Amino acid sequence: MISRTSSQATANSAGPSKGWRAPPNGRRCARCFPTSAACESSISVAASAGSAAGLLNTGAKEVLGLDLSEKMLARARAAGPDAGIVYERADLDELSLPPTAFDLAYSSLALHYVSDAARLFQTVHRCLVPGGHFVFSTEHPIYMAPTHPGWSVDAEGRKTWPVDRYLVEGPRKTDWLAKGVVKHHRTIGTTLNTLIRCGFTIEHVEEFRPTDAQIAAKPELAEELDRPMFLLVSARR
Repeated sequence: MISRTSSQATANSAGPSKGWRAPPNGRRCARCFPTSAACESSISVAASAGSAAGLLNTGAKEVLGLDLSEKMLARARAAGPDAGIVYERADLDELSLPPTAFDLAYSSLALHYVSDAARLFQTVHRCLVPGGHFVFSTEHPIYMAPTHPGWSVDAEGRKTWPVDRYLVEGPRKTDWLAKGVVKHHRTIGTTLNTLIRCGFTIEHVEEFRPTDAQIAAKPELAEELDRPMFLLVSARR
């Protein structure tokens, strides 16, 4: 299992200044996307190359999708062909981007695989034009912090999510799809303050929860109300 995965996309918007809609696989971030500023070029940084294809549905003409995993790139290519997308391999921990080249950066569930968030944030900040936006989702630190993540059930059947070592930041190993997957735990404060130090202005922060309609359709989602699984952030250069 690769411990760091990324997907980036460059795009040119076809429409007028109506802002961006979240890509189909990024609906959790919909409220974080800018609603008024025009986005002529954008970069999408995500945990799978699927978000690159999603950007075409927002009006993007040209998309470059990058991922660390050759398997993910192969799957993305096989799901196409999409005339506006080119896929390449890249690593977020070594990412280099041209300066002031994009209006929008989008990352879906990739940040917790990055060992040096400050370096990534600085790279993204440099690649954005003044006023450009950086929107991302990541695993919520309450979800990721526990030594042994998982629900605890008491004698009465009540489920709780035990949190330990929340303020002990750094690598966490977990068995997810494979044994020993490495994720990098950071508190909410560390993530937001690192963005600020890198020159971003925080515009929106959201702790994801399923909607009432989603819970009605899938009652098992009700347990997600007991602890947030994702953190969603929108920041502006």
